[in-house]
Amino acid sequence: NIVLTTSLAFIPFNEDFYYALAAKELNIPLVGFAPTWDSLTNKSMVYPQPDMMFCWNEAHAEQLEKYHLLSRDKIKKVGAYTFENWLVKQAPTRRDKFCKKYAFDPKEKILLYICSSPTVCDNEVPFIAKLALDTSEQILVQLHPDKPKPVNLRESPQIKFSKTDSFDNYYHSENVWMINSSAILEARLLDKNVSIIQT
Repeated sequence: NIVLTTSLAFIPFNEDFYYALAAKELNIPLVGFAPTWDSLTNKSMVYPQPDMMFCWNEAHAEQLEKYHLLSRDKIKKVGAYTFENWLVKQAPTRRDKFCKKYAFDPKEKILLYICSSPTVCDNEVPFIAKLALDTSEQILVQLHPDKPKPVNLRESPQIKFSKTDSFDNYYHSENVWMINSSAILEARLLDKNVSIIQT
């Protein structure tokens, strides 16, 4: 038996915390994953210490050793596993059906704006509003799961909101805009043009 945990470096938002503690108490091997695409220097300390920790790359391995005090023999580099699903060929929803969901014109272009986490930018309304002024494209705003829908930005024929991070959102969008999000990797894996807004 082993216990797999995905959030050892996200205290106090660690959903696996008590399972991990129980595994250590019962001497069941504990395996952790680095669930992030960016630096591990801005996360809480990995706790409890796993028997093995999977990470993406050498930079992660060095940070786990230097800042999280894991011994090198417990660290395994296995690649960007959280993005593998984007490499699987998927069949998109027909454009007319996708556009009907948001009352978009299927003949017109769609711009996908992907919201960043609240720690990156807590208020993206000014950026979305400026995009709406600068373009005639239909704008689909993909909300971040940790940030509510902005109440001071209303839906309109040009602007609609999506609560899901979906293949269809990328597939049917001609352009993808954001401030900073791991979604940049998803968009590039799907060969989409990405524009980064400077704040």
